[in-house]
Amino acid sequence: MPSNNRISNLEEIQELSSFNIDQIAQTYDPNIGNSDDDVLFLITTPGQTNQKITFKNLKKSILDSSVLLTGDQHIRGSKTFVEECVFDGGLNVDSYTVEDYIYHKDDLDTYIQFQDNKINLSANEEVNINVSGKTLSINNNGSVAINSEDYLGALTVSGSAYFDNVYVKGDLGEYSQISDFAESSVNFSESIAAGNTEYNINFPKTFQSNPAVSVSLESSSGPAIPYRISNVSAFDYTINFDTQIPNASYKIHTIAKPTGTSSFRQTKTLSMIKDLTVGQSTFSFDYTEAFVAPPALSLSLESDSFSIPFLIKSNTTSSFSIEFASNIPEAAKLHIHATR
Repeated sequence: MPSNNRISNLEEIQELSSFNIDQIAQTYDPNIGNSDDDVLFLITTPGQTNQKITFKNLKKSILDSSVLLTGDQHIRGSKTFVEECVFDGGLNVDSYTVEDYIYHKDDLDTYIQFQDNKINLSANEEVNINVSGKTLSINNNGSVAINSEDYLGALTVSGSAYFDNVYVKGDLGEYSQISDFAESSVNFSESIAAGNTEYNINFPKTFQSNPAVSVSLESSSGPAIPYRISNVSAFDYTINFDTQIPNASYKIHTIAKPTGTSSFRQTKTLSMIKDLTVGQSTFSFDYTEAFVAPPALSLSLESDSFSIPFLIKSNTTSSFSIEFASNIPEAAKLHIHATR
């Protein structure tokens, strides 16, 4: 029976491969074998000529052991590269998925590592930047400079910086919060004239609200005189004495601070104003923030009409107690500065 050799009647090959498709491995294996030498590829021009070429020579003539393509290429489907790929002209992609690492060429200890919800940047095992959730961790053996070429310490920041809460470490290893006050305190001394029992003292500045005030009396040639403060405002206060000032040797030392807790250069100061209960002579007050050791106390009584001597009875890291010589007869306040 004569055979039908019409090209139109030949079986069409769907996959252009001389391999059995199931034998194609992820990497080249010479043991699999290659039938490229035995497979012929038919090239025909209808009505004119038929020619043949081995599959090996066909691939060589098309690929020449490499792929050289020009013009725009549009490729669909997943692609797997089992060997290194080099892009000399750069790479521009809409999305790029990496399983673990991106390495610097010829520098395997400089890389970006990807893990679940975490990114690690490493350079020569000396700098490690870890981003995990909302946390940024920078670990190195040198210094970190932000917006600066100068390395002045472990962290150097140039330009404006805004912080919610800043703590500094003290000599004993404790941490104290730096003051978030928008204004500063004032400390000053003022000489007073003889012959009066009441003096108005102006602050060198105006506070945003009434400050906590402590007062000390100094004299080189006069007796101790009981006193109190009154009418404390944002810009002045009044000091009242039980008897007239006898001579011009007296001087008033004033400390006025915004209420709250402040810390500067490892010195922590807590300033408070407390109401005193009428009919009571002993009081105990807790510090709003504990100290690492009992602080030094400076106290002043604010009253419109009376002065009563008092003593500090106890002082701890978290509170202190005070005892007056008699009960508080009417509304009064105690101004407190605790410093450590």
